[in-house]
Amino acid sequence: MGAYTEEAPIWPLLCHGSSGPKAAREGRRSRACRCRRGYCCVALAIVLGAVAYGALAWFLVEYFAEPQYSVEIAAVSGLDPATDLHGRAPLDPVFNLTVGIASQSLFIGTCIEPRTAVKVSYSYLGLPLAGGRAPAVCAGPKEWSEKRTVFARGVGVSVPGYMLDSLAEDMRSGEAVFKVELIAGEDGGYRTVAMCLARVGGGGLEAKCR
Repeated sequence: MGAYTEEAPIWPLLCHGSSGPKAAREGRRSRACRCRRGYCCVALAIVLGAVAYGALAWFLVEYFAEPQYSVEIAAVSGLDPATDLHGRAPLDPVFNLTVGIASQSLFIGTCIEPRTAVKVSYSYLGLPLAGGRAPAVCAGPKEWSEKRTVFARGVGVSVPGYMLDSLAEDMRSGEAVFKVELIAGEDGGYRTVAMCLARVGGGGLEAKCR
């Protein structure tokens, strides 16, 4: 029988030792493999943690997304520059508004609550002109509600002379801008849930709300 000769493996072994006299080298190789596996586990844990954190952040943003409000002033009476704003008599304005709400969340809907009040002011000068009550309306997740009509009225509103002149000029030019606030009744008080700037003219322009 011929002498037995140990042959080196064709492919280098990365993570498994081989029998033979090179135990020290294989021990170092085994430790290196364990280190590689440790690095891989740490990297995998970091990636999974980042994915979980991103998913949680996305869920929270979607779940607690603020609703979007819509307000339009379709018409207004009692603020005609020729008949109502030329003297110093108190005003009785009436605003014909439409309001709506949209959910920005994938998971929950939103509502304009039944006790929500509407307040209309001459925007730039902050002069309160009219008030009313918004009808309750709801929207499903990522949906707009139907738009509801609101009449906001003012009775015997006194306007200082300089404000009256400014309001008359803005109404005459079709550039009058009004601030419309939606104020929700809560236990123990009230909270402004939306503030919109709306312009009268050309059949009504949709407001910008925040």
